[in-house]
Amino acid sequence: MANHPSNSRVQQEIGKELVNTFLGAQSEQERVFLLGNGCKVVIDGYSKDPPILCEAWVHCGKPKGGQPSKIIEDALKLLFTEKCLEKEHRKILLFCDEDSRKHFTGKSWQAKCLRDYGIETEVCLLSEEQKQRVKKAKKLQQTPK
Repeated sequence: MANHPSNSRVQQEIGKELVNTFLGAQSEQERVFLLGNGCKVVIDGYSKDPPILCEAWVHCGKPKGGQPSKIIEDALKLLFTEKCLEKEHRKILLFCDEDSRKHFTGKSWQAKCLRDYGIETEVCLLSEEQKQRVKKAKKLQQTPK
């Protein structure tokens, strides 16, 4: 079955690349945790030593509409996974540019929430090739179906 133009496969692939660049080759990408009672959580990046949980967000520019809610959902997933693993982890939300991260480091309630719960925000810049892939995918996603 062909991929639908509106899917986010390209962003997911680039997210894996960013996690690998940021955390290094020793990390695992897209780690699946089975947390009991049939609950499954997929984390974009994981390191056992040092203990790190990481979620990547591949979007250039200021978040719009409901996008901040998606980031907060990722933060909650990091907190929940850490609690279920019963071990303290460094929790990171990884952005691909400073503009996309800015809302989560300023004076918004979301930024305060992240700080209060010990969730870090970091930036791993896209390469020119990655930017072009994102731009092309975004254009396809905006094409009327």
